Amino acid sequence: MNGVRLNAQLAGQEIAGGHALAKHASELGVTTSAQLAARVEQIIMNPSEVRYLSGGRIAYWDNVSQTVVIRNPSAVDGGTIFKPVKGKVYFMEDLQ
Repeated sequence: MNGVRLNAQLAGQEIAGGHALAKHASELGVTTSAQLAARVEQIIMNPSEVRYLSGGRIAYWDNVSQTVVIRNPSAVDGGTIFKPVKGKVYFMEDLQ
């Protein structure tokens, strides 16, 4: 396994082990932490777009699922994944 894929896999496991499972899983159509981790990994490995944010955060956008992953190395759970109500507008304009 290469380093990029390993980092994406670890990020997926970290995010799936945090608040995202309880708060966002149903909107994403997943029910287990393994499913959520796989979704995070998939988006990080094949994003439609990437934005570099303040505080070392990185946001990954997926056009197909209209989902954003925010990788936050400073957060206890490593970040989050969700479908923003405003869709891509949120990704392009609201993220700081």
